[in-house]
Order: sequence, then C-alpha cells, then structure tokens
Amino acid sequence: MLDWLEDSYIRRLHRRGRRPPLFPLEMWNVYDRLIQNMDKTNNHVEAAHRRVQAELQMDHPTIWKLIDGLRRAQKGRDAFHEHLVAGNPPTRKLSRCRMCDEKILRVVQGYANYGVTEYLRGTAHSFQMD
Repeated sequence: MLDWLEDSYIRRLHRRGRRPPLFPLEMWNVYDRLIQNMDKTNNHVEAAHRRVQAELQMDHPTIWKLIDGLRRAQKGRDAFHEHLVAGNPPTRKLSRCRMCDEKILRVVQGYANYGVTEYLRGTAHSFQMD
C-alpha cells in the first residue's frame, strides 16, 4: 500500500530528488474540506458503483441484467433528486460515520498539539477497514 501511495501521489526519490507528483497537492489534500465540514471525497463514483452492485447482486451480469440494474439505480437516484427538490433534507449519515467524522475533526483541529507521528496515529485510529 505504501509503495502504491508513493508511486501515485508523492513520487519516489531518485538521484535528482523527487519528481512532481501525478496530481497537485491541492487536488488530493482534504484538510480544508474537513475543517469546513464538507465531504472528504469528491469521488462519488464509488458510491454509485456500490448502488449498482447492490441492484445487480452479481459480479458478471448479462448485458440485459446490467441494463435493468442501471435503470433501477437511476430510478432510485431520480426519486432521491425529487426528494431534495421538494425541499426535504438529505438523509443523515450513519451514526458510526458521524462519530468517525467527529473524531477525525478533533484530531485535525488539534494538529498543533501533536507531533507528526502522533497526528498520523490519531487519524489512523479513526479509520475502520472493511
């Protein structure tokens, strides 16, 4: 995982120093988003993928089952959009997700009180890998 992270974001050291990262720091740093209580990701494709997988309930559907699953997923998104257009609030995050967000925010807000290692350990304690 660390090799992938270094290859994809930080870039490896070589004789003349590090090459520029593949993506600018501003693109993958979520500090400001976290402080402003915004989503920590701008990649909502993962959530859409999970919704489609849940509709399909299989790994390798036929083209017709895929089309039907995409239609059902789109129908659900359309209904949710209408829910929001009608003035209803979006659904709340699960309580365990809200608690995790709050823990991360507390650690980030206390950044000045930690050394780098303690700060990283503190944020790592907030993640649950499934």
